[in-house]
Amino acid sequence: MRYRFVFFCLWIAIVSMSFSLPQVRFVGDLSYVPFEILEEDGEAKGYFVDFWRLAGKKAGFTLTYEMENWKDALERFEKGDFDVVGGIFFSEERGEKYLFTKPYYEIPTSVFYHHHIASIISLRDLQKYRIGVVEQDYSQEYVERNIDKADVVLFPTTEALVSAAVAGEISVFLCDEPVALYWLNLFAKTKDFKISPPFYKNFVYAAVKPDQKELLDLLNRGIDLITEAEQSAIKDAWFGYPEGDPIPWGVISSISLIGLGALISVFFWNFFLRRRIEGATRTIQAQNEQLARQNEVLIENDEQIKGVNQQLLATTTDLENSLLQVENLNGTMLELIDLSKLLSEAAQGKDQTFFEKLLNTTLTVIPNADYGSVSLFDGEDWRFVYAVGHDLENLKKLKLKKHQFTLEGKISVVEDIIADNRPKMNETEIERLAQFTKPIVHSITIGLFIGESLVGGISIDISADSDKRFTERDTEVAQALSNLASGFLAMQRYTIAQGKFQKDLLMGMIKILEIYDPYTKGHSENVASLSARFAEALGIAADLIQRIYWAGLVHDIGKILVSMELLGKTGQLTPPEYQIIQKHPVWGAEVLQSSEELSDIVLYVRHHHERWDGSGYPDRLQGESIPFVSRIISLADSYDAMTSDRPYRKKKTVESALEDIKYNSGRQFDPSLAKAFCAMIEADLTEQSVG
Repeated sequence: MRYRFVFFCLWIAIVSMSFSLPQVRFVGDLSYVPFEILEEDGEAKGYFVDFWRLAGKKAGFTLTYEMENWKDALERFEKGDFDVVGGIFFSEERGEKYLFTKPYYEIPTSVFYHHHIASIISLRDLQKYRIGVVEQDYSQEYVERNIDKADVVLFPTTEALVSAAVAGEISVFLCDEPVALYWLNLFAKTKDFKISPPFYKNFVYAAVKPDQKELLDLLNRGIDLITEAEQSAIKDAWFGYPEGDPIPWGVISSISLIGLGALISVFFWNFFLRRRIEGATRTIQAQNEQLARQNEVLIENDEQIKGVNQQLLATTTDLENSLLQVENLNGTMLELIDLSKLLSEAAQGKDQTFFEKLLNTTLTVIPNADYGSVSLFDGEDWRFVYAVGHDLENLKKLKLKKHQFTLEGKISVVEDIIADNRPKMNETEIERLAQFTKPIVHSITIGLFIGESLVGGISIDISADSDKRFTERDTEVAQALSNLASGFLAMQRYTIAQGKFQKDLLMGMIKILEIYDPYTKGHSENVASLSARFAEALGIAADLIQRIYWAGLVHDIGKILVSMELLGKTGQLTPPEYQIIQKHPVWGAEVLQSSEELSDIVLYVRHHHERWDGSGYPDRLQGESIPFVSRIISLADSYDAMTSDRPYRKKKTVESALEDIKYNSGRQFDPSLAKAFCAMIEADLTEQSVG
């Protein structure tokens, strides 16, 4: 009996405690689907609703959640009908009226526009349109603040906004992406609209009135107690997918397998075409011999000569058709060369050096700026990597978070960056940030992106004792610099992850040529390296040296269209055979010519067998009319060929090769370049003998 009494008392106490939990009245936007939904029976559902119900269980409060038109929701909240706005973006105006919780979600906002309208990617593109927004939404404040005399059309709900766009009442509207896409999909009109890149991304907060500090602490405690797994489960329930691993390893593996398969396909396709071309070459040789015999017998017979000419035309057509069949191979090789060249250029610099140069250049081209800093984001952490004017060493010690960085869209213009940071930082962080930066009156923050991911930022600032302000031109220059820096970062990361693999692909194509002609093994790389070293000795600019290297690497690529028997012939070539060999620079140029980026390399490859006295091939250019780079490659090519074994002769000594070059100076080679080249090789010999 006594135990029953004790149990009854405990039960009464527990029930009393449950009824004593504070009840919090939430309000939301009734058309902000799928974040806030009002069912037909009046029940509130959605991502925000489930999030706050879980937060209430964790922190010890119950809640009611009602839905209104957004304007009415804010008005009733301010009148005191509700305690909390469940999901709201921060703005300076709202920051003066409400207290905000910690952020608990991030939403991108984009422009949606009819498919007949040209591309919209900036605020300037919006100036000539009527722009639909939800009344009192952050998007209304954003448009009115950033576009002078903006023609804004207000709608009470997102559903009404999208309905008007579908009906053709407006052609352009600014809206949060997930919500707009939900309504467009519901109306089956997604294909009728284009979507701009996000104009800005905003964190979602809850808001309370200024006198509700204890309630704010209670809500923040609920946010802190929700685990990432629980938040992902809520997101999965409403959006149909978990957040998962940000690195798509499966996709990367698939791409790698596809790339390997493509390389194997190219190899076998090349082998097949090579056999076809070998057959065509043998046919031409046989027919040339037959024609020679016929010409001796039928020299005075015009009709028979015409028949022979027709046979020549037919065989030429066969060869042209064979060449057309290798266009796919040529295109693949060009893509590899283009990609490898770009990777090489992007990988030449280091991040720290680049950021120093970028910030110093920014301060030069935007003369209104007095100070600046560069930051990178490591996961959710925000760290400074370079600064001008500010205390960089102490800034590096700050432990700030990514969401605290001030940025709307790709660039933001901020009047007082310290004041702007107050809602996102605690007092200690604000004091330390102000202590380690010079006093500032005006700032531009520039985002650094890889794809859609924000990976860093640049801030340029005007001193507080200056009367200058940033201009529209300054923001345009800042936008261009953002694109430059973002492009560098993307290429740098891609270079680190994939650069070696792509370079190996290109080198694999060169190895195919070496398998095809074993006596040229290592020749292409030798010519490329020797040409680049000679160019460096001549004091040529680094970017041109890079082009010379690639031209040397692919200078003999046209030989892949010459038969193996002809390339490996040990005896003297017949005149028809020599004519075929003379075509390899032309064929090599044709492989490369479809790339505008490689137009200069095309000329270098085509003319690397021209001679100074005009007796070379294929175009019999003479003297200074031969491209300068072709003259460099000609020396490197001849020297490496002479000092390597060939089917028809043994290699020469270095001394003998130099004597040959000197003898042909002014005949085969540019005299001044031949003299400089021999001096470089002789200096190498002297250094080796001393060593």
